[in-house]
Amino acid sequence: MLLGNEGDVLTITGVFGSITTADATVTVGGVTCTVTAATSASITCTLGNGPLDTFPVVVNIAGKGNAASTASDFSYTADATSVSPTSCGLAGLTLMFTWL
Repeated sequence: MLLGNEGDVLTITGVFGSITTADATVTVGGVTCTVTAATSASITCTLGNGPLDTFPVVVNIAGKGNAASTASDFSYTADATSVSPTSCGLAGLTLMFTWL
């Protein structure tokens, strides 16, 4: 299984034929992965902000159709950068998480 966050780069390998970046569209969980490079053997994209869950990677090549990953799904992950407060009494606890 592949893991990542918004802004991470995903490289998809396969046999795509003669394509350009304009021909390829990639989504993960319905969220666009912005295609930055595309060749007959690979597509590179930058992940958008997706929901925390596991999804197939779906590639669409203009004029050829869709293909979804079958060997490996993708899971969005979250990284907490801080937790506040760091301590408190027993009564009335509210935690605040800050995500990347």
